Amino acid sequence: MPDARGQARVRLDNEETLLADGDFLFIPAQVVHGFSFRTGSEGMVLSFPLAVLRQMRPASAVLSQLLSRPISGRVDANMARLIDRIAEGFAGNGAFRANLLVALSQALLASVCAAGQGASPEAPARHRMQEFDALILRRLGDGCAANWQTFAPPRGRVLLRR
Repeated sequence: MPDARGQARVRLDNEETLLADGDFLFIPAQVVHGFSFRTGSEGMVLSFPLAVLRQMRPASAVLSQLLSRPISGRVDANMARLIDRIAEGFAGNGAFRANLLVALSQALLASVCAAGQGASPEAPARHRMQEFDALILRRLGDGCAANWQTFAPPRGRVLLRR
């Protein structure tokens, strides 16, 4: 277990893990998660729009499989450079800022996937959000549809009970 300096506790669905200095954790869409950072810790949390991830997935089945499960490991020198460039690009306001950020984000995600290739290739676990979606679909099929409205913003689906 790493020492207590600079740790962050991360909860993924019902499991808790610790991140030490120099660690990364990729959390795929639809995984319920939360963070608890130790006082004085420093780091970066990057949140990628689903469109950035979806544009990568047709490239290969392996890439798609890797992006569907959590990946953790140590930040290498290439990842550190990409993270720094993303921070610089985000702070800037150039003409092609969005294109630069998408390209850098996809390069970082490809590096994360390369780091996760040695992990077990098993299928992703059924996540709490998937279970919630399945429950809603079952309830809608039971005739409860009159009590629910749905709409789909760009980053996911939101359900509102009337």
